[in-house]
Amino acid sequence: MKKLIIILLLPLQLFSATIYVSTTGNDVTGTGVIGNPYASLYKASTIAKKAGDIIYINRGTYTVASSVSISSGVSVQGADSSNTILNSTVSGRYIATINFSSRSLTNGNQSVSGLKIDGGLTTYAAIWSSKRNNMNIHGCTFKNMGSYGVIFDNTASGVYSTGNEVYNNQFQNCAGDFFTGRNHFAYGALAISKQSGMRIHGNLINEDLGRKGYGIKFSQNGDNRGLKIYSNTIITAKNIDLPGISSWSFGIELWYENGLEIYKNRVHGSVDINTVTKGAYAFGADIYDNIIGRDVLGATVETGITLEGKWDDVHIRNNQVKNVSVGMTINKTLSDTMRNLYIYRNTFTNLGIVEKTRKYACWGIRFTSSCFTNVVDNVQILNNVFSANLSCTRMWGIQLPNQGHSTNVIVRNNIIQGFRWPIYCSTDAGSGVTIDTLSVENNIYYNNYLANAIEYTNLAPRHSIIQNNSITNPLFVSASEYRLQSRSAARNAGLNVGLPYKGASPDIGAFDFDPPASVNGNRIRIKPRYNKRLPISIPHKRVKP
Repeated sequence: MKKLIIILLLPLQLFSATIYVSTTGNDVTGTGVIGNPYASLYKASTIAKKAGDIIYINRGTYTVASSVSISSGVSVQGADSSNTILNSTVSGRYIATINFSSRSLTNGNQSVSGLKIDGGLTTYAAIWSSKRNNMNIHGCTFKNMGSYGVIFDNTASGVYSTGNEVYNNQFQNCAGDFFTGRNHFAYGALAISKQSGMRIHGNLINEDLGRKGYGIKFSQNGDNRGLKIYSNTIITAKNIDLPGISSWSFGIELWYENGLEIYKNRVHGSVDINTVTKGAYAFGADIYDNIIGRDVLGATVETGITLEGKWDDVHIRNNQVKNVSVGMTINKTLSDTMRNLYIYRNTFTNLGIVEKTRKYACWGIRFTSSCFTNVVDNVQILNNVFSANLSCTRMWGIQLPNQGHSTNVIVRNNIIQGFRWPIYCSTDAGSGVTIDTLSVENNIYYNNYLANAIEYTNLAPRHSIIQNNSITNPLFVSASEYRLQSRSAARNAGLNVGLPYKGASPDIGAFDFDPPASVNGNRIRIKPRYNKRLPISIPHKRVKP
């Protein structure tokens, strides 16, 4: 039996090899072995062709003047990303420093690690993987690329790339930007399309280093399935906020997604999702446990989360959205049917803009539309906190859908403070917009300066229940801590909407009251909020008023 095992292992040992590259190597006389390495990645790539081969690049600084193509099954490994540096002078549109490309969908079974690639602001992209499965990029640094840091795409018809992963990398100033007329556009540090089950996690993406590029962005219309983006830090520059200029500051911008998850990220900027549906997944998108927005309030108009196009079964839960002018925007321009939007247990706080004379710059949730023939069904806004910065010109806390014909709109157990009106129900005169079956119950309004009541303009909902909404100070722990004091009127004052709670009845607001523990009579840190994900059967069940 031992002899048989040795015989079976011999082919792998014979056919895979490690090809070495060193600054002291030679592409003419070198043989690629550890004691006689090559001098360039290009030379090594012409030798490493077999599945399981590794190109190992020793510490040092190398110049890469032309694009290098890596065969499927071959991995590229640098000694470490601090000291293994590829200075790319590769030029030309759509040309990357290192190219992993196949003519048809291929199992790459390969990785890139331990490299720093610097594009000198001219090279189009550091790495481009096209129509490859099972490829991962980790432990690398990408810096100063002309347009993109890393691209994963797939132009093969009817199939998706699978098993790809990007983790524990640093992207620094990799995304370019440009103007077309007065419209500003940007590339992304990481661009993806037609990926199934891709994982993006543990990366630091800093695009606030002189340009205004995006963090993670779709390419070729996106169209990803089961994408997970988690535990990343993404920093983008603030958008260009000048009259007549269209500009955004997207940390994440994705189009045409099924089964999308975005969680536990710190996004210094905005998250934009355009057209998301369930497909074969249990939900269209689940965005949770993120911190989105700036560390301090700025002077430009920015939105925390934007939902565009068609949507189906979207969950926005347990996020902190702060120091932006609009907590969340739901935008629709084309006629379609949208259903099942659940916004719960989020805090949207210190909303506004430091430019005190700027008008119309503070919303909690804003619905916008230039199309009034849409159908919107089952929007649930539950147990959130909406808090405006009192020094700016404020609008409303929650705008009800004004995007055509809406049914089953539910607003319960929210705290809304500091706006012009807590809830705004409005449309253009003669638009034909309707809302049928509206429930606004057990919310707290406080310090909304025109009225602590719903404002109606050209829109009178049918079959509505408006009851048990109170005007009172919710008594938060502090101006920046949105948990409840023990004597808050929000305690045990909510409706049971399917979210877990600890008291006799649900609390109003984003946090179920949890008294501070004590050790030897000294108060200690308040426990984190209860963060169990709702069973999928509960939020998908329509709640009737």
